[in-house]
Order: sequence, then C-alpha cells, then structure tokens
Amino acid sequence: MTEVVDTPEIEFEVIKQRTATGVASFLLRMIFLQMVTFVASIFVSRFLSPFAFGIYGVVSNFVLLFVFFSDIGLAAALVQKKEKLTRRELTTTFTIQQLLVVCLVILIILFLPLAQKVLKFDNDGLWLGRALAFSLLLASLKSIPSVLLERRLKFNLLVIPEIAETIIFNGVLVSLAYFGFGIKSFSWAVLSRGVVGLIAIYLLSPWKIGFGFEKKVASRLLRFGFPFQLNSVLAWFKDNLMDNVVALILRSPEAFGYLNWARALAYQPRKIMDSVIRISFPVYSRLQHDREILAKALSKTYFFLSFLMFPLITGVCVLVRPLIFYLYGGPKWLPAVPAVYFISATLLWAVFNSVATNTLSAIGKIKVVLKFMTMITVTTWLLTPVLTLKWGFNGAALASFLTGFVSLWSIKKCFQEVKINFFENIRSAFWASLVMGISVYLLGRFWVASFFQLLLVVGFGALVYTVIFYLLEKERLPKEIKSFLGKDFNLAIFSFIRRR
Repeated sequence: MTEVVDTPEIEFEVIKQRTATGVASFLLRMIFLQMVTFVASIFVSRFLSPFAFGIYGVVSNFVLLFVFFSDIGLAAALVQKKEKLTRRELTTTFTIQQLLVVCLVILIILFLPLAQKVLKFDNDGLWLGRALAFSLLLASLKSIPSVLLERRLKFNLLVIPEIAETIIFNGVLVSLAYFGFGIKSFSWAVLSRGVVGLIAIYLLSPWKIGFGFEKKVASRLLRFGFPFQLNSVLAWFKDNLMDNVVALILRSPEAFGYLNWARALAYQPRKIMDSVIRISFPVYSRLQHDREILAKALSKTYFFLSFLMFPLITGVCVLVRPLIFYLYGGPKWLPAVPAVYFISATLLWAVFNSVATNTLSAIGKIKVVLKFMTMITVTTWLLTPVLTLKWGFNGAALASFLTGFVSLWSIKKCFQEVKINFFENIRSAFWASLVMGISVYLLGRFWVASFFQLLLVVGFGALVYTVIFYLLEKERLPKEIKSFLGKDFNLAIFSFIRRR
C-alpha cells in the first residue's frame, strides 16, 4: 500500500524531449480543436434555435451546481505534491471522489424534476440532465490517470483523450442536429464524449483501480486540497449558481439562449488560454522553490498568451456582425451582439487573472487565491441580479465585465511574489491588436458583403497583426521562439527538475 507509483528519476535528455514534445502537442491540439469546435459551432448555430441553446444552458448549469462538490481538491493536491506519490494516496483519493460523485449523481437525478418545473425545460431537457449526471461519473473515473500523466509531464499523451472527446462530441452533435434531433443532440453528444474519453485515458495511463482509506493520508492532502477546492466552490457561487439565478430572472429559455450563444462565440479563443493554463500549474508547481526561473516562466507565459489571445479577442469583437450574417445563420443572433462585446472583454481579464492565480496556487499561496475568489464572488452577486433586471441578458454580460476589475488585486498579489515586468510582456500585442482591430473593423463594416470577402478580411487582419508585432518585437521574438523550443529557458527548467 505504500508503493511509490511515480516514475523514477528520468534522464535529463528524456525530460527535455518529453517536455518539448508536450509543448508541441498542446500547440497542435490547440489549433486542431479550435478548428473543430469553431466549425461545429457554425453548423450547430444554423441547425438549432436560440430556444435549444437556452435549454442546454439552463440544464447544464443546473447539473454544474453539483459538479464542484465532486472533488474536494485531492487531485490538485496530488499534482502539487513535491514528493513522489504512493498507491495509498491514490486509492484514498479515488475512494473519496467516487463516494462523493455517486451521492451527487443520485441527488441530481432526484432534483431534476423539481428543476424542470422551476426552470421551465421540457422532457428532452430532463433526459439531457440525466446524461450530464452520468457523464459526471465517467469524468470522475479519469482523475487518477490524468494526475499521473500531469505528474510525469506527459502532456503529449494527455491531449489525446481531449482530442477524441472533442471530435466525438462535435461530430455527434452536428450530425444529430442536422437530422432534427434538437435538444436530444446534446444528450447523445455528452454521453459519447464521456465514454470515449474514459476509454482513451485508461489506454494511455492505466492504473489498477483500488479502494481504500487512510485518515492521515486524507488529512495531509486536504491541507492543500480543501482550500484549493474552496476556490472552486466560490467559482460555483460566482458562475453556476448565478447563471441559474439569471435564468430565473429572465424567465425565458430563448433569452438565456442568446447569453449562452454569446459566450460560446466570445469564448472561442479561450481554448488557447486553457491549454496554456493546463500546462502551467504542474510546471509552476515543480518550479515553486526557484523564483528566478519561475519569473522567467511567468513572463514567457504572458508574452505568448497576449501574442495569441489579444488578436483573437479583438477579431471576434470587430467582426461579430459579419460573422453572424455570413457564418452563423443570419440575423436571428443579432440581439446577442452587445453580450459578445462584454464577454470578450471579460475573457481579456481572464487571460491576466488565470495565470496569476495559477502561479499563486502553485507556490502554495492558496489562501490569497481564496481571498480573491471571495471578493469576485461578492462583486458578482452584487452586480449581476441588478443589471440583469435592468438590461436582461446583456446586463448579465455587462456585470461579468465589471466584475473582472477585481482581477487587478490578484494580479498585484502575484507580482509581489514573483517579480516580472508585466506591461513589457503584453504591450506589443496590445498595440498590434489595436491597429489590426481598427483596420479590420473598417473593412468589415464598409466592404464585406460575402463569405469570401469575410475570409479575405480575416487574412488581411492576420497579416497586419503579424507584421506590426514583428516590427515591435523583432529583437525579442526570435530569442523567445528559440527559448520556447528548448534552447535556453527550457534547459534551465530541465536542470532544475533533474536536481529535484
């Protein structure tokens, strides 16, 4: 039961190869999954109505009310743990998680009929809720294999289940929506995704499932895990519970559908951020005792995230109307345009804040993150109901943007712990995105009259952004690319990990 299950110390060259491969895998995954999801969202927006999007959003948010109680931070504690893992720690974590999830699935199924009456969704929505509940059970079975891959920095393997899940989910969803299955399309897509992801992760990272419990092990892991999970609980209050309050205030699945669709469009670039964040926490955790190397990692994260995210967020905002007319099925989505603007601005806050809170969590400052989550949760509950009552779903989107200003506090706290020049890392992306945005907006407003012209404008914007960014960073960019590929910075990281 005390058997060490982490891999033994890996040779330096193997570590270097694995990390470089992992970074490349995540970049390829990011590009591929972005394309798959984007194309799928176009077809689904054409085949389904705002009402169907609203039902999916309402039911999903109801089920998500329970999701954050399915884990009490034990998986994160395993990833963050400095020492090697033992099987006793894995079986204790697995046992606690399964007990929690089974109880929550039962609660979801019992409360779904009541939620159906309050939130006004039909029987198709009821079956969707059951499918989402079962997918929660499938997801919990994946936690230990995922932890083992993250601990070993095998990101190239970790992306394979995600690729399979995305392809299956979007393929089933688009196909069934095309054949008129309506809301049932989401139910079958959710179940298909859960089954495929579970099979894939166990093929890539098998472990002998076992049950057991040891109080000392659980207590030790909970010292980090419980405060970590409290942040998720606060996020639950801030996002999922509030979304259900918004749905009750709106009293219209169609109105909530506009909000849900606006998020889907505005959050398209978020997949890039999530990919980077997914890598950053386990890597930063390994670097937590060397602040100099951690500062370099943080600087490079902001540099590359701003380089990738700023133009995409800007592009969505300035081209939202042409995108609606020439990609997303016409004017039925126009009422959601203001919400797209506000949610896109919210995503910009998320770029800065997610890296900061991940860094604070990785270095053990989990209580600081908890304070931030408390602040932003209180702000959300103060603003969102009032603005939703006044301006409907657009008011809810505005509230999320205004709440983002609280992120300035967490960013400041992060930079007090890890010293970097924040503005130096984002300023070139900001100016290049601003020039690109103005150029693309003018062309999109006065010239675009077809899908082909829209593609030309997108290509023109990409060219403008690339040229301006290169002119502003022609000295730094080649060095950063070389470093990113493992010639400078990664050698320092690998040396540090080897010493550990």
